Amino acid sequence: MARSPLNDAGRRKLLGAFLSVRARAEVYFGWRPNLPDAGDNQLIELAVAGGAGFIVTNNTTDLRGGELRFSRIQVMRPPKFMKGVIR
Repeated sequence: MARSPLNDAGRRKLLGAFLSVRARAEVYFGWRPNLPDAGDNQLIELAVAGGAGFIVTNNTTDLRGGELRFSRIQVMRPPKFMKGVIR
C-alpha cells in the first residue's frame, strides 16, 4: 500500500468498481497458452472463462508471450487501466 499511487479513498473506489462487476467463473478447460512463467497460464484461463476484457498487471511481458493468443483480452499495467476507470 505504501507504493500505491492511490490514497485510501481511491483504493476504496477502485475496489468498489471491481466488486460491482465481479462474477464467479468456472474454468472448465485448460487453454495452456504456454506462457514463459507456467504459473501465469491460469490467469489467461480464468480471463477466458470469465469473459474478461482486461488483465491488469505489472507482469505484462510474460502475459503477452504465449503461443496461444486471445485478441479480446487486453493486458495492461495498472496506471494505464486506472486512467480509463477513475476520473
